[in-house]
Amino acid sequence: HSNEIWTVTFVISEEVEPVGENVTFAVNMNFQQDEGIYQPEAGDLVYTRGSFNGYNIVEGQEMVDDGTGIYTITLFVEGEAETEHSYKFFILAGDGRELPNDGWEGSVGPVGDFGDRLLVLVGEDQELEPVFFNNESDVSVDDGEEMPREFALKQNYPNPFNPTTQIQFALPEAIDVRLDVYNVMGQRVATLVNGHQNAGYHTVTFDANRLASGVYLYRIQAGSFVQVEKMMLVK
Repeated sequence: HSNEIWTVTFVISEEVEPVGENVTFAVNMNFQQDEGIYQPEAGDLVYTRGSFNGYNIVEGQEMVDDGTGIYTITLFVEGEAETEHSYKFFILAGDGRELPNDGWEGSVGPVGDFGDRLLVLVGEDQELEPVFFNNESDVSVDDGEEMPREFALKQNYPNPFNPTTQIQFALPEAIDVRLDVYNVMGQRVATLVNGHQNAGYHTVTFDANRLASGVYLYRIQAGSFVQVEKMMLVK
């Protein structure tokens, strides 16, 4: 018999924690609920679908109403600081009915051909400011307040702003409206409204958190009415 020496190597692998952060998303669903588009009584659910979850509906990732019509979800999103992800909010009809745009938001942000929202990781947990689903919010006319007599696009407030500002417009009649934001090169960076709107005063929130400081133009078209105003982002 020969003497053999065996060498046994044990490799102890340590499980590496994924790099990323907890991101809290928030979306205001009051306008869609008032319009009958979103119906929680029918079992409708709201999801955040993005590049971080394959744009899929993930069981257990349903957004939850905080009691005011603002739905939130905290998701762990992988990536180093400054990693960019695209996403949109989505309504899943509980009764299987057909929804506008199949339940998806329209063009609401600066990413890609479909106007997705942009998420940039910051290297630590973050809570995003609530936005309106489809960037649509309706400001009802108070009792005693007259309906607008003419089309108008108001100066955004605050201005200068960082990073969010509100834009108000007035409609004397129900009409299709498009409200876009452009940079000084004429490139569209966001579509805030694109669809039929009721008569009255409307306010939308523009979130420029992912854009560079500078002057931006916002343009409304409602029928033959067109108006352009300037605003300044200062970071």
